[in-house]
Amino acid sequence: MPLSPDFPGETERDKYEKYLSKPLQFPQELKTWLTDWLAVNVPFIPVSQVMGYKSTLAKSAVVTAQEDESTEHSWEDFTSTFGPEITELSDGVYFVIWGYFAREIGTQSTIKVGVSINGADPTKEITSAHLDQGYFSWKAESFDVRGGNDNNSVRLMYFLDNVSATSRFENRWIVVMRIT
Repeated sequence: MPLSPDFPGETERDKYEKYLSKPLQFPQELKTWLTDWLAVNVPFIPVSQVMGYKSTLAKSAVVTAQEDESTEHSWEDFTSTFGPEITELSDGVYFVIWGYFAREIGTQSTIKVGVSINGADPTKEITSAHLDQGYFSWKAESFDVRGGNDNNSVRLMYFLDNVSATSRFENRWIVVMRIT
C-alpha cells in the first residue's frame, strides 16, 4: 500500500525519531503543555494492561486449624507452625491486618501477637489476657516496610509474659496491601 503524500519522507521521519527518543531535551513549554493536557484528558488505560502492576493487590497468609503453644518470655516463632508469613514484598507502606483465635490463655498471663518486618521484633501488637480466651482478636495498622531491597517479609511473632503458663493459638492470619 503506497504511503499518503502527506506522510513525511524517510529523512524527516529520522529527524522525528531522533527528537522523540530524547524526551529530556524537549522544550520546557512542550513538557508543561503536555502535563497540563494529560491532567485534563486522562487516557483510559486498564490497570491490567500495565506490566508488573501489583501495588493494590492484597496478599494473605493463614495457618488454619493448627494449634500451637508458647511458653517463652520473648518474641518467638512457633517451631511447629511458622508464621503466617508473606514474602517478596517491595519497599513501601503497607496496610496490615492480622489476627488469631486464642484457644487458651494461662491465668495471670498476657499474650502478644505482633507483626515482624524482615525478622525484627514487632513494634505493634495485639495484646490479649486470660479473659479473652476463646475469642478472636485482630488489629489493623500501617507499616513502613523497607530494608529488604524490594524482597521484604512480614510475619507474625508471639510473646507470652508469664513463662509458667501455656497459651495456645490457632487460626492465625495476616493480610497486607500496599498503599504507597
